[in-house]
Amino acid sequence: MIDYNSTINNSEIIVNGGATEKPLWYWIINTFISMVTVSGNGLVIYVLVTRRRLLTPVNWFVLSLSISDFLIGLFLPPMSAICEYGFKCNKRIFYLFYNSLMSLAVINIFTMTFDRYFGIVYPLKYHLYMTNTRIRILLACSWVTPVILSCIPVTWSNAPPDVAATSKRIHTSIMLAIFEFFPPVLMLLMYIRILLTARRHARQTANQIAQLNYNQYSHNASRNRTERSVRVIGAVVMLFVFCWLLDIYKSICWHYHVCSLSPNAVCVSIVLLYLNSAVNPLVYALLKNDFKREIRNLFCCTQSSVANTTLEMTENKNDKNTLRDSVYHPERTCT
Repeated sequence: MIDYNSTINNSEIIVNGGATEKPLWYWIINTFISMVTVSGNGLVIYVLVTRRRLLTPVNWFVLSLSISDFLIGLFLPPMSAICEYGFKCNKRIFYLFYNSLMSLAVINIFTMTFDRYFGIVYPLKYHLYMTNTRIRILLACSWVTPVILSCIPVTWSNAPPDVAATSKRIHTSIMLAIFEFFPPVLMLLMYIRILLTARRHARQTANQIAQLNYNQYSHNASRNRTERSVRVIGAVVMLFVFCWLLDIYKSICWHYHVCSLSPNAVCVSIVLLYLNSAVNPLVYALLKNDFKREIRNLFCCTQSSVANTTLEMTENKNDKNTLRDSVYHPERTCT
């Protein structure tokens, strides 16, 4: 995360106490990632909003995460470039905006992982406690809480230097603990529990199938759904940990002054954070069968519509040619 009290001049950006000049490859990669993030998450949002049958309780969390990732791709790389190259930009507002969106992405991934953890490990209690109203409240809290916590530094902007320094140190430690240190550990623990529970359920299902052959299809369908859910949440968690690991190391180095990072490593850490928002739609498209089916139908319908339009235009043109040739032209009969 970016420190609220960091400063920027025209030639370099001072982030969390370290100075890094942004090379050209950084901006090229970020531009590409931004376009992929916006298009990929935009497609996920469009599919979920237009296909109402997909808006299950599980996919509400997917929609919330896609919106936060979409906002990251839409605003952060362009705003970073604007602030970097000397346009008028309130740096502190940019930092607050940056921290808010990044915190939103973290908490949305965490709530989605918790939802799948609760649904797979405690399936009977899940339908009792995770009602639509409670899911909406949980999603609302996952959006409001990061924004409020990220905006707290505004309260000491005019405070005495010693008070501001102490407040900054405490706030930074809390933010790092809530949004960087604890989420990866807790999500990995939840995923391990999900994996163990899914394997135990698979063994129990196999035993039931051996005893009740006539229920084989129902058991297989339930097992396949659980396995797909485990694969999706596993891919999301592993990608999150991979993309955030370097940034966590950077935060430890800069905030606790225990190590140092090269400027290129700082750039790579930011690129990886943006990359995490770009890869999530690929996980849904490749591993979630409902998304694959709807996306396939969407593109097939689009191609079919284009083909039908082309066919109609060709037929109309042929009809016009036929009508033109059938008209009597006296000059063609003159000798």
